[in-house]
Amino acid sequence: MKGVSLMEKSASQNEEKIAWQLSTLYQSHGYLQYKMSKFEPYELYAGNKDFLISNNIVTFSDYSGRLMALKPDVTLSIVKNAVEKHISGEKVYYNENVYRTSPSDHKIREIPQMGLEFIGDLDCYGMCEVISLAAESLRLISSENILAVSHMGLLSAILSDTGVSESDQKFLLECISQKNAHSLRHRLTELSVSEETAQSLETLVSLYGPVDETMETLGQIAKSPAAKEAFSELKSVFALLQTKPYAQNIVLDFSIVNNMNYYNGITFQGFVKGIPTSVLSGGRYDNLLRKFGNSMNAVGFAVYLDLLDQYNKSPEYDVDVFVLYKHDDDMALLIREVEKLLEKGLCVRVQNTMDPAVKYKKLVKLTERGLEPCE
Repeated sequence: MKGVSLMEKSASQNEEKIAWQLSTLYQSHGYLQYKMSKFEPYELYAGNKDFLISNNIVTFSDYSGRLMALKPDVTLSIVKNAVEKHISGEKVYYNENVYRTSPSDHKIREIPQMGLEFIGDLDCYGMCEVISLAAESLRLISSENILAVSHMGLLSAILSDTGVSESDQKFLLECISQKNAHSLRHRLTELSVSEETAQSLETLVSLYGPVDETMETLGQIAKSPAAKEAFSELKSVFALLQTKPYAQNIVLDFSIVNNMNYYNGITFQGFVKGIPTSVLSGGRYDNLLRKFGNSMNAVGFAVYLDLLDQYNKSPEYDVDVFVLYKHDDDMALLIREVEKLLEKGLCVRVQNTMDPAVKYKKLVKLTERGLEPCE
């Protein structure tokens, strides 16, 4: 076989395929596409930097002298639009590029991102729908996936029981996110936190596994009214999800944490085999709406399409069959022969010249008798 080895699909082709499948999935559940410009006034992001993945915002001044920013995030724009237009309910998805500065070389990166947002009166069904769509999104990317779920409300309730300062709670939260039981216990001892509360936090550090194996343990440490309320929400949502085909792919993992200034409920991250970091991240962020002076609820997630080119990087072929023909060949015969291959579900590339950049499984040429292998 001749030809230079290539990936089965380029990163852009893979992103386009996944993006189309995700769009179809979200539209089938009544989510409308949200489109926005490449930039927003800088103050939108400057006032909510804790909500952003990166603090490095790319800015410029427009002709009026107003400071603008290339959008580093889509959720903030959707929330701002819903609040300003007094929308009582919003179910949207997006397929947008965000712009961030790379921490390694400080170059501006254009990053493809997809996701959805549910803003409005959020009940158990609504939360279940969004988590279901997150799980379905992972299944479209890979059958080997995990959706790890946590609850910031429950974490916040138990951290509040420590009675320590906000900065100390932040340190304890970092220990939990890193599953650092040693540093957690050391700091809890220094802060003279009660043994009961300390043991509850240590349980959260080690708690990981299928929902049916971990919920009983979680229920034992959810003792305050706020913690019990959070546990009850998790229990209700998981009860609905247990009938889904992907239920076995959902695990409880309290190392999944987000900023408590914004996130107040269920949070989650999605992982697929072959990529060392999360390809999906989301959660409930009512507190962000409060910062905009709004009492609505909100939950959403983003899929990081730029990471997907790391998935299945070593394919064997670009096409199943590479068909060569000459300009004076019988074009009608060529069409019939190619259609036969397509009807078999094969990927076929037809050219009148050889392309050394294409990796093929089988190379054939058109003759008077039809398609025959090339020698």
